[in-house]
Amino acid sequence: MFFGRECWRNPRILLEMLGESDVEAKASPKWLDPLIKAYIYLFGLPEVGTQLRLLYFRRFAKQLKFDSALDAGCGIGLNSLCLAKANPSAKIDACDYDPNLISAGQQILRQSKLSNLSIFQADLTELDEFDERDLIVCMDVIDQIEDDEQLIRSFHKALKDNGILCLSIPHRRHTKRYFTSFEWVSDKRHVREGYTEFELAELLENNGFRIRQLRNTFGIFGECCHELYMLAIRRLPLAFAAMIFPLLSIIASIDLLTRNRKGYGLMVIAQKD
Repeated sequence: MFFGRECWRNPRILLEMLGESDVEAKASPKWLDPLIKAYIYLFGLPEVGTQLRLLYFRRFAKQLKFDSALDAGCGIGLNSLCLAKANPSAKIDACDYDPNLISAGQQILRQSKLSNLSIFQADLTELDEFDERDLIVCMDVIDQIEDDEQLIRSFHKALKDNGILCLSIPHRRHTKRYFTSFEWVSDKRHVREGYTEFELAELLENNGFRIRQLRNTFGIFGECCHELYMLAIRRLPLAFAAMIFPLLSIIASIDLLTRNRKGYGLMVIAQKD
């Protein structure tokens, strides 16, 4: 069930994924690289939120049929790799604005030898495609874009008739965390706190999409395990966080079995009208 095992040859990707200065300091000694490589090979990328998000995405992706897809804001391309492996006859393009993440993703792609996937740098706010895609995937990105309506309109234009848009987005309630007594570092990339179900449906329906499926994600199991892990890597020795990561990831996966009426994230499949 662990994702990101393809990254084992690139242990510095761990720092890109975690992105915290105190975590970088803990994992920075070069002598740790062989241990980090072995760990990633066994357990994938050690970030509970990433693992759970990919579990949700894999479940959603099973119902998607397509020949041409775009992973918009792909990061290092884990969603793209998942799509490319499951759909070898389809063509998948993946793009992100961050050159460091793209560089890491391209290294992984070269080692994976997938011929149906390409990863490149691009600015989503300048997306200029028309009637090209059967599927667009955008995971935890639109809350970082100032003009989210323009981005959704660009996706609508890029999709073929009846094309599918798959989004993952933080819910507006995600700032009210379970472990509120601990200081939580906010992500400065976000320009809004998130969306409610109504706000997301309105955004999509006002710009030419029809909701096919909308689900709350990161319920009590997923969010608690995610927060416990993030607190562990910030406040405890890295070795301890490494020991509890597999267990927390397995417990977090129970999230997929629950209804999560008050989850801290949203995942939606919408169809172009």
